Amino acid sequence: MMYNSQLICYYSDSRDIVAHSQKLVHQRTSDLINWSPIVDDEANPNRSERPGMTTVSRMGNGQYFMTYENIGTQVYFKIAADPTKFAASVGQPLKDTNGRIPTSSPVNVWTRIGSNQGTLVVSANSDSDLLLNRNYGVGPWTRLSSQGGSAYSRGLQVGFNPKDILIINAGRLNGGATNKVTSSARDVNGCGSC
Repeated sequence: MMYNSQLICYYSDSRDIVAHSQKLVHQRTSDLINWSPIVDDEANPNRSERPGMTTVSRMGNGQYFMTYENIGTQVYFKIAADPTKFAASVGQPLKDTNGRIPTSSPVNVWTRIGSNQGTLVVSANSDSDLLLNRNYGVGPWTRLSSQGGSAYSRGLQVGFNPKDILIINAGRLNGGATNKVTSSARDVNGCGSC
């Protein structure tokens, strides 16, 4: 993502294998040649925890929202005023209002539609529903059904009409010849025709 005239590249890093099974990091550049030192965003000292799959969105209040997984377990999120300082934020498990916990391969996007604070939309590999939060990540997460089924790392994008979330689905991990690339859109207001 671009921030203060620099490109930030977020990625999962397994090179610090002595201290961490894997950690989430970023580096910055202003010329695509010279890169800043590596900065940790989530580095859990518990080696059974293996955070991965960072996605970051800028919300309407100017803060930044990050989702990530711990391999084989639930989706977590962090909120930060500065997208280069996620390490100072504590990861929070994402859980819907019914207590269901999404797992694996999270992707997120923010749209200005849905409430005065807009809507955060999160997808996870565990099911086809989208998870919605209408208060900058604070408070309840609700579910919204979507088409296309669950998938490994579904892509989310705000549509030309910001109420529409475009969902790109490339199928299940190790799905073989039955996997298909599909796309659909879902209105964050839950309307079929509004």
